[in-house]
Amino acid sequence: MCIRDRFFNDVDWCRRFWLKGWKVFFFPIAQIEHQKGASVYANQIPMIWKSHQGFYRYFQKYSASSFKKIINYGLGFILIVVAAYRSFAALLKK
Repeated sequence: MCIRDRFFNDVDWCRRFWLKGWKVFFFPIAQIEHQKGASVYANQIPMIWKSHQGFYRYFQKYSASSFKKIINYGLGFILIVVAAYRSFAALLKK
């Protein structure tokens, strides 16, 4: 999987499956154990930015066209500010 596709691909897949009439199930008792974010924490700041970019791309793909331009600029600005804040906080932790 390409690093640029690392975030929000599962949300997009579920949406596309659901739109094609497939059933999408959520099992709240299912658990997945990650190795404490080993791959994300190795490159934490780039991963923060990639996560926000993934959300932005997902929103661009599915947002209504009439509000798309206004909402995308506002959302883009908010995501940049939040990503910068999270990156700064990650730097302070080191």
